[in-house]
Amino acid sequence: MLLSTGPTLDGTRNPLSVLIPCHRVVGAGGKLTGYAGGLDKKAWLLAHEGAAAGGK
Repeated sequence: MLLSTGPTLDGTRNPLSVLIPCHRVVGAGGKLTGYAGGLDKKAWLLAHEGAAAGGK
């Protein structure tokens, strides 16, 4: 677990951060967009994890 002591928008401090791996972020309609490793690798990672993707 990664802990963060950074301030939040309301000025309080949040001891817990939520992290989402960038390959898990998909565009509108489920389309694959932007991944530094290439969209082919992003598609492979998502398929390997059993995630549905591809604009269906």
